[in-house]
Amino acid sequence: MALDRRPITSDEIMTAAQLAAMPPERREAFHRLRAHRRVPLGEAGRLDFQCRDIAWAELQDAVAAEGVPAERALRAANARLPTGAELVAVLRSPLAPDDVDYLATHICLSVEGQVIRGLRDPGAELAAPVLRFPFTPWQIEKFTAPGVTVQVVVTHPPHGLVDILSDDVRHALVETSTEGTERAGPQSARSTTTGTWSLGCGQSRLAWKTWAPVSAPFRAGVTQTWSRRRPRSALRQSRAR
Repeated sequence: MALDRRPITSDEIMTAAQLAAMPPERREAFHRLRAHRRVPLGEAGRLDFQCRDIAWAELQDAVAAEGVPAERALRAANARLPTGAELVAVLRSPLAPDDVDYLATHICLSVEGQVIRGLRDPGAELAAPVLRFPFTPWQIEKFTAPGVTVQVVVTHPPHGLVDILSDDVRHALVETSTEGTERAGPQSARSTTTGTWSLGCGQSRLAWKTWAPVSAPFRAGVTQTWSRRRPRSALRQSRAR
């Protein structure tokens, strides 16, 4: 997970003329990079996993197209960069602000059953929550290893979800720049479970699992949901009393 952690400097902010002169192939490379690093969360929205190239591109958009003051846009861009052995994602959600705040505390990654909680960064200067997923050396080693199960998990009822990340997605998330996006290629099919369930970072009441094949995030897919829950165990019922 050797992501580029160099801070973006003010010297890297391009003028409108420089952006207009950017080769189309370079722009397309940024679009591919963004696409491969987006992980859908069903109706709850998506996670946009960050890297230096994405933060740099969004900095240019903020300054040139949206008129955001350069100093403010630069701080926001650098706040999204990884600072250690971690992945960083921006949570994009159509839910109401209070629901988004709650959702941000109920998102995890799982590497072979080991839970990596998403930690909200209170210092990020973005309206959307920025989540940091800190990895141990073992989790880093396993993250892109063949045959390893890596999942994104949401335990926010009624938007609970379990999504198995394909090999292509896992490799794309550790790419350091647009130069590696060609290798990522199309995302393979995967299984998604949605509903209310727990993987150690939320409620412990399990729902009946419904598995459905889902295509890549930017193609039509099928996701099934449910609202039925298993009854609480006798132990949990006694605690509830």
